[in-house]
Amino acid sequence: MRLGIPDVATQPTADGARAPATTRCVRPRWFRPFPRPDAFVPIRILLADDHPSVRHALATLLSTAEDMQVVGASGDAATTRDEAMRTMPDVIVLDVHMPGATGMALTRELLQRVAGVRILAISLFRDPMIVDAMREAGALGYVHKDDLHACLIPAIRAVARGEAYASPGLSFPEGRSQHHADG
Repeated sequence: MRLGIPDVATQPTADGARAPATTRCVRPRWFRPFPRPDAFVPIRILLADDHPSVRHALATLLSTAEDMQVVGASGDAATTRDEAMRTMPDVIVLDVHMPGATGMALTRELLQRVAGVRILAISLFRDPMIVDAMREAGALGYVHKDDLHACLIPAIRAVARGEAYASPGLSFPEGRSQHHADG
């Protein structure tokens, strides 16, 4: 029998003729069905920060959320591009200052290259000009690194839903929605 082609067996009938007895389809060992529409699918996250200790802390924090899965991590712009194309994440948690590119340029590039991805910017800076520039580049959220423990998980959930999110005390440009650590 060939892979994926029905295996038809025959059996004798009362008049001596042979008729199909069963039809079965043998699936290759590597076959995995698509998830059911009601099946749980975690938010796939790529962590991009130039400090290994921050990446480790973020991964540890996200491991407590059952609805999230860290699929990759990177420490510079080139690795972030490669990992994003390889892992196809739902959300990229992106440090605003990465070696190799500005956060704004990298955000624009990732949004063009990776279908359906959403960007959550993280930074030590509360400068409204940086927040506005990241938002204009296409980031849906901005979390100050001092707020990561309280805000990261609700921010990722909001951004994954396509909603804007900003740390307490920060705001997006006029007309943008803002969420805080309530979700």
